[in-house]
Amino acid sequence: MKNRCKQIVGVALAALFVLLALACAQPAVSPADVPSGDVPTAREVVEPPVEELPQAKLVSGAFSLKEDMGITVDGTWHPIYADAAPLLAALGEDYELVAAPSCPNAEWGDDKEFTYAHVTVYTKPDEKGRDILELIVLTDDTLQTARGIRVGDTTEAVLAAYGENGYWQDYILVYSVSGDENDDASPNIQFTIREGVVDLIQILYPMVT
Repeated sequence: MKNRCKQIVGVALAALFVLLALACAQPAVSPADVPSGDVPTAREVVEPPVEELPQAKLVSGAFSLKEDMGITVDGTWHPIYADAAPLLAALGEDYELVAAPSCPNAEWGDDKEFTYAHVTVYTKPDEKGRDILELIVLTDDTLQTARGIRVGDTTEAVLAAYGENGYWQDYILVYSVSGDENDDASPNIQFTIREGVVDLIQILYPMVT
C-alpha cells in the first residue's frame, strides 16, 4: 500500500511540492547521470531526446517515454525531463512562483513550482543550474496530452486513447513506461477521475525516489 501511495503525486498541488522537498534522504537523478535504455526500472531511468517531435498526428500505439511524456504548446513538443526554459517561455510570464532549496542538492539551486491559470510546472535543478522538468499538471482543458486527452474527458475516452494497460490507484488511472505498478521510478501519466470524468492530469518523471 505504501508503494501505491508513493506514486500518487499529491492531488493537492501545494502538498505535492512539500512532499517532493521532503525526499532529502534519497539521491536525486541528474539528467547528466542517466544511463541509456528503452524501459526505465526502479533504479534505471531514461532521458528522452530534447529535440522537437512532430505532433501533426496524435500519438497511438504502445505507451512510450519519447512520444507520450510531455505536452505540445503552440505546435512545439516539450518533453518531460528536459530543460524547462522553452516550455516556460511558451507558457508566458503570467505565473506564480514558489521556490525552495533543492533537496538533496541545494547547491545546484531551487526546486520550483510555476503555477499558471491552466497548468502547473514543477522543476528541479541540475548540476548546470538548469531547471529540469519533473512534473507537468494540467488543471483545465486548455492543453491536452499527446493522445488528445484533456481535463473534462471521460474515463472511456482515456481508455480508448491509452488502452487497457493502465492500473488504478484508488480514483487515479496510471499509465507508466515500465508498466510495473510497483516501479516508483518509472515515468508515468496519472489521470485523476471523478464521477467518470478527468479532473486532473499529471505527467511525471520522478527525479527523487
